Order: sequence, then structure tokens, then C-alpha cells
Amino acid sequence: MSLRVRLALPLLLLGLVLCGCSDVKQINRITFVTALGIDKSEVGVKVHAVIAVAGRFAALSSGGAPTGSRSPNYILTEEAHDISEALFKMKRRNSRDIQFGHMKIILFSDELARSGLNEYLDLFLRRSEFQSIAWLALTRGSTRNVLETSPQIPESPSDLFVDVFSQAGSDTMEVLPMLLYQFYSLSQEPDKSPYAMFVENIKGGNRIDLADLGVFRGDKLVGSLKPLETMYLQLLQNNKLQPTLLTTRNAALAVDRFKTHIDVSKQQITIRLKLDASVDENDGSLLHNPEDVYKLQDELNAKLATDISALIAKLQKLHSDPVGFGGMYRQQAADKQLDMDEWTDVIFPEMSVKTEIDAKIVRRGNVE
Repeated sequence: MSLRVRLALPLLLLGLVLCGCSDVKQINRITFVTALGIDKSEVGVKVHAVIAVAGRFAALSSGGAPTGSRSPNYILTEEAHDISEALFKMKRRNSRDIQFGHMKIILFSDELARSGLNEYLDLFLRRSEFQSIAWLALTRGSTRNVLETSPQIPESPSDLFVDVFSQAGSDTMEVLPMLLYQFYSLSQEPDKSPYAMFVENIKGGNRIDLADLGVFRGDKLVGSLKPLETMYLQLLQNNKLQPTLLTTRNAALAVDRFKTHIDVSKQQITIRLKLDASVDENDGSLLHNPEDVYKLQDELNAKLATDISALIAKLQKLHSDPVGFGGMYRQQAADKQLDMDEWTDVIFPEMSVKTEIDAKIVRRGNVE
């Protein structure tokens, strides 16, 4: 090897080291999508993407203060025949590289959900750039209205959704969050129907509210449950409740603990619910003696039996089974080949329902 080549080789190697890897991208050349909203349109779909501008977030700025008064988020919208085409248009028209690895929430409009979601979910599950553990939720009307939420803390609407879905519940409703892969899995089997929370924009656009629970037959939205019905669904699923109040005509009672046992035969669904409750201290003065306590227990038992039976009757009419009676029926009937349509359309709607409620008031203040 000549002296000239030997001298030039270290310089070439040094140049490669200084240049670095050609695949490295500066953060200011990347567009991060944190949430997607998908509406039905005359063409096909309209896709709204929430874009995070990293330099505008207080946590990522020098001294913990944002670099300007502009919002750290903005929305890109594209309309196309399908989601793939809409995302391609976004990438083509954006000067930065669009990445979806930080996407935490996918919203579907109710109009789109009524036509079926599996066609769209299949795309998100097949492409590795999307997280299968993104939260899935619904909106009434355009998803953009909810994506335009501008919370003060946290700064990103997608982080706000994660905060709300990760905690669960309040005195008035129970949150039943649903992940992308969970919804898709449930929509394929007869054991249990999928569901998803409805979200809406409130308080002048800086908060979201979880309204009703959308219930599905397969992958198609067929109806919704009110907050109290959603709480009863939690009871039937034996899910842990956050502090929850039940109200009767004469008192408000806090649920302390409960246990639900469900038997499903070929003709009947039998529900046995044991529940301990405490009387709200403001209503404790109503209970002057043990007879008052027993009377309130009977009233609570009757209310729970009526409301739970009404909930199941509603689900039977909607041909939707978010409780999971289908899986219990399949085990009891030893029918491993149970068809989804056969269960939701033929068998489940004709099942009789029996409820056995054993509610006890375990804390009630002073009783004479």
C-alpha cells in the first residue's frame, strides 16, 4: 500500500465517524402523532391527526417553560378512500417524517362505528408503527371536536385521555376503557361483545367528559348504556369499583364490597349478587331503629334486582353481550363451535333471567 493511501485512509475513517449514521434524524425533523380521529365522509374517511411539537412543551423546554405562546399541538386533516391513503397524503404533504409510535388514543365517530370497525382496526394491528395498546373511544359527531380539547395540565390531549382511562370511575359512573387489541379480539368471538366509551369536549374546550358506553354487536355499534347502567355492567363483570354511590328513594348508599356469581344454563341466566353498603352520613338520621334498616335493605334489593334485569333485557334487545354470558353458555352447553350470530341473534335474546340480590347495610351511623 502506497504512502499516499495510508495517509488518506485515516482521514476517510475520521470523516465517516464525524458524519455519523445516515439514518439518524434530528428531533426537529420528526412529526410525532399522539392521537388519531377517524370520521366517515362522502369519499370514504376523514382522518384527523394530533401533532405534538416537542419544543413547545414546558417539560422539554429550557427552564421548564414553553418556548412561546403557541399551542404545543396542532391537527392535520386528510380525506381519502381509506385510512392508508389518508395517512399517505399526510406524509406526502408534510416536510417532516411522521411517526406514530407515540400514538395513545384512536377515536372513531359514532357514524363510522355503526358501519363496523374491524376493517379499520385491521390496518392498525397489521402495521408495526402503531401500538396495539392504544386506547379506543367513540365520539358523537366529528372526532375533531374532541381532539381540539386544549387541557392546561397535561398539555397534550392524548395524555389527558390516558389519565382518564387509566384511573376509573367516580360517584356517578364507572369507566370501562378498551384497548385497540382488546376490542379487535372480542369482536371475533361469541364469548363477549366489545364496547367503548363515548367522550366529549366540555368546559369551554379544556376538559373531556366520559358520557355513555357504546355497545357493539360484533364490530358494529348498536346502542349505548347510561352511566348507571355502565356501573351495573361493572358489577356483573366483577370489576373493581371506584367509590360508587347507589341511590334509593330515601337514601344514598356507598358500595363497600360486592361479589357476583353467574350461572348460565341452556334456558336461563341466573345472577346472584351479594353487596355490602354504607348509608351516607347525611341520611343516617333516617334510620331510627333496626326496622328502618331492614326496610332500606329491602328497598335496595328490589332496586338492584329491577335495574339489573332491565339492563340485561336491554342488551338482549340490542343483541349485544358485553357481560360475557356467551362464554359461560358455551362452557355449560359444551358447544365449542358456538357461532357469534347464533348466540347474539337467536339464543341470547330468548334466555330468561333470574336475579337473586343479597344487599346488606353494614355501616349505618347511630341506630336507637
